[in-house]
Amino acid sequence: DQLSHEDKKKVRVVYAGTIGKMQGIDILVKAAKILEKNSNILFYIIGDGSSKNRIVDLCCSLKCANVKILDSVSADYAPFLYRFASINYIPLVHGAVKTCLPSKTADCFASHRPLIVQIDEDSLFAKQLRNFKGVAVIEPSNEEKLAETILTFSSKYGVESEPLLDTWPQGSGDDYCRVLEETYKESFNHVKK
Repeated sequence: DQLSHEDKKKVRVVYAGTIGKMQGIDILVKAAKILEKNSNILFYIIGDGSSKNRIVDLCCSLKCANVKILDSVSADYAPFLYRFASINYIPLVHGAVKTCLPSKTADCFASHRPLIVQIDEDSLFAKQLRNFKGVAVIEPSNEEKLAETILTFSSKYGVESEPLLDTWPQGSGDDYCRVLEETYKESFNHVKK
């Protein structure tokens, strides 16, 4: 109900998932504020978590009319949200990639929509993600770079981006599984030290 037909005429930047300390969603809100004069871009933050009230308060204090915050949806509905997006967004705060990986990455890839991932750029996960078409990896805590990347993607891919059917290199899901395996090995090695 809250995904209006009128919204489909705009570039839709979608974050769907946990709204907690590890995600740093405040950076997305600050990027939305930077882009508020661009009336063709709309931000969706969909989910629940320990930081949701703080994010709602931040949106109110910054007067972000271009941000819609919605409650979480069932896992069955998540693939629809990722396909509804013009641009999907996955963030992790500095250092978080050493102990966790966003499980929604595979679903975002399956949507064949452009993806912005905000994680430590020197991580193996970031290095592997750069091999995929339609994916931008940027440092966490940088709302200016996030806003710039959203503008670049919105002009490159548009409102109704064509599915990026060649997002996956040869091997399809197998390559993503390899990325996860290599990244988890890096994480485990970090924990052992």
